Amino acid sequence: MNSATKKTVLVIDDDETVLAVLSGFLNMLGYEVKTALSGDVGWELFQSEKPDAILSDLLMPGGLDGLALLAKIRTVNPLLPFIVVSGKSDVDEAMTAIRKGAWDFIVKPVGFEQLSTILHRVWERASLLAMRRDYQTQLEAEIASRTAELHHRVKNNLQVILILLDLQRENTHNAEARELLWESQNRIHAMAEIQEQAFQEEHNGHVDLRPFLTGLVFHLVNALGWTPVLTLDWDIPPLEIEAGAAFSIGLILNEIIATVLETELTQPEKASLSVKLTPGPPQSFELTVEDSWGAIKTWQTEQGSLSMSITMLKVLTELVEGQLKYDRRTPNRITVSIFHDRSPSLL
Repeated sequence: MNSATKKTVLVIDDDETVLAVLSGFLNMLGYEVKTALSGDVGWELFQSEKPDAILSDLLMPGGLDGLALLAKIRTVNPLLPFIVVSGKSDVDEAMTAIRKGAWDFIVKPVGFEQLSTILHRVWERASLLAMRRDYQTQLEAEIASRTAELHHRVKNNLQVILILLDLQRENTHNAEARELLWESQNRIHAMAEIQEQAFQEEHNGHVDLRPFLTGLVFHLVNALGWTPVLTLDWDIPPLEIEAGAAFSIGLILNEIIATVLETELTQPEKASLSVKLTPGPPQSFELTVEDSWGAIKTWQTEQGSLSMSITMLKVLTELVEGQLKYDRRTPNRITVSIFHDRSPSLL
């Protein structure tokens, strides 16, 4: 039969008569057959012969019984068809084996047609599983390819922006304008670093949000010299989201934290900063940041370099069609609504 071409079936039973009957039927069906009189020998043959399916008795004295053998094989090859051969009195054990991962069971005495039907059903299921596995592999490869392409395009465009800003700064003689262009370059550099980190941490197109955001903030706190005095309070759920959306949230959080830590106030001896990310309606979050020393409270004046920081934050928020909110009752708190299916257009 075509379905049995080059397929090998391993038969395990402590009864030589049962082995002979099953081997004869399988040979008639066109299979290559390997036999074992114990679970231990069956395990050795499984490792050396790499069979396409296993027919195994459950109750075998000494060494590995059928259930123990099934458990060992599933740790190595969970998708290998494992068919239980049981006596009429062992049906309960056979059902236990099914719950533990066996594909099917057959009751002794085994008939030719019965065995042929079960194997046909097993190969159909194995074929469907292989198709699904191949499709999943292909899908993951396609996602990885598209993510890499997106990463490359964004990186190139950020580099172009940096070059243009640098050229403009070199040809500008106004000190205030040069300072603004320099600040813009610093922000683009920060964007590039966040984008690089987001796409480095992505898996199948998604990023684990909590370690990504906490790592970003810890880097800023350390770089700006706040580590000795600042306590961080986190409320970020364990969640994986699309890499582009993680990039959007990272940009906004980076701008908030950098502006808070760079606000021209005397650095306190002790300070705390809380970061909270709350999932909202579908495809949205609320990002809330609160400081203990009054930096956010000064933002409403939007003076000097602070004005540019707030402008940048507003632009990033608008890119995700979000909303920037201050709480008058808690002036040291800022909240940004973020729709994570809309990421900044840098392509």
